[in-house]
Amino acid sequence: MRLSLLLLLGVVSVAACGSVKEQPDANVPDDAAIDAPRACAVGVTAMCANDDLVSCDGQGNITGMQACALGCNASVNRCTNVDPSNGLATHLDDAATAPDLVLQGATVIDTDGGTITDQSGARVLPTATITNGVPVEILVIKVKSLTTGGDVSVTGSRALAIVSSGAVTIGHLISVSASRTLHGPGALPNDPACRGGSAAAGNSEGKAGGGGGGFGTAGGRGGTGGSPTITGGNPGGPAGTPELSPLRGGCVGGRASNAGVNYAGGGG
Repeated sequence: MRLSLLLLLGVVSVAACGSVKEQPDANVPDDAAIDAPRACAVGVTAMCANDDLVSCDGQGNITGMQACALGCNASVNRCTNVDPSNGLATHLDDAATAPDLVLQGATVIDTDGGTITDQSGARVLPTATITNGVPVEILVIKVKSLTTGGDVSVTGSRALAIVSSGAVTIGHLISVSASRTLHGPGALPNDPACRGGSAAAGNSEGKAGGGGGGFGTAGGRGGTGGSPTITGGNPGGPAGTPELSPLRGGCVGGRASNAGVNYAGGGG
């Protein structure tokens, strides 16, 4: 069983007022003693004890106990996992055996080549590509943990998903933006629903701007210009979902007045 929501877990500390402390009854065992299993059945290598996962050696001996943050699933004797969107569940499971990723300084992730390049050079980690049921391919990078060491720029045509089974520490900017006419990763430049409209032809007094591409919300209308006034290009409509499922980027902007077909609007 997997939870379909990503939960933010916290620890609540409770303090009592006053100086009186209740003493435990020596004749009543504590909860841990009551709940903890005494032994495993022969042949069993794991079992659930409330919200704990108990490891066994198959000979009836307990070898370890792990507290499951989201509870223990007794039907499969494992800790309950988060169920991420966009078909990433299997890849999140794989991340438990992936290497840690500690980035050194400024880093570039290329979703087309699947490479990660930082001050230590280029490296390739365990990856996968999701193609089914998504509007744009997703490059999946699997890590046991992730720590940034500088700003990260993401390039390429595929969207990016990083799955980590452990801690993720981000202390720097991670940019998946477009740059001028160069699309950002995961952009859908040919989606008519969110593509910005081009402006009408200009006149001797000026020109108008193209409409902005849409994504989570509609884009902006292009600026006006000229005399008499020329209206800017229509904004692109909203596209995608607030939950980023399916995972995708935004759309391109429209062309300014008198820009030829060889001139593109801003990248998505």
